[in-house]
Amino acid sequence: MVPASDVSGIPDQSGQVCRHSTRSCCTFEDPAHPKCNTNGGAGAWVYASGMSIPVAIDDLAAATGEYGWAYLLTVRDDLRPHIVAVSPVWDDEQLVMTVGRGTARNASARSSISLCYPPVDDGGYSLIVDGEAMVEGETTVRFAPQGAVLHRPALDGVTGSATGCGNDCEPVGPPGG
Repeated sequence: MVPASDVSGIPDQSGQVCRHSTRSCCTFEDPAHPKCNTNGGAGAWVYASGMSIPVAIDDLAAATGEYGWAYLLTVRDDLRPHIVAVSPVWDDEQLVMTVGRGTARNASARSSISLCYPPVDDGGYSLIVDGEAMVEGETTVRFAPQGAVLHRPALDGVTGSATGCGNDCEPVGPPGG
């Protein structure tokens, strides 16, 4: 368990840290803390109701540090998705990555792009980051994050969110985004 003063709400990859946040997450229960789900009994591993946890933009650098690489999602001219593996690095408040010319062309033409960092562990969270691309030269993309969420599929019996997502997704970022 982390100290009660850590209220980031971001679990570790296995979801095994109770951060005492107002968001539900997979955690090892702390029966002494009122915000921990106690449905499973003292000291039980449980999934709480939410399977997506919003990540504040200010927390992204720390969150991406747990992952080694990401999938970059762009859209081709024929509107089909284009997905490539990248190794983004932070430069101030932007992520910078080297890509192929086709990916750079896609990002230049349709600048709303996403990064998806796959889970490190079985049962862990994917980190999905949406934002805007700026292309430099032929093969460099600068990415300004606008919203992010930790996500994994819901367990059987968990109902979808108010947004209609079957995995209890919660949108992150500006309203209407």
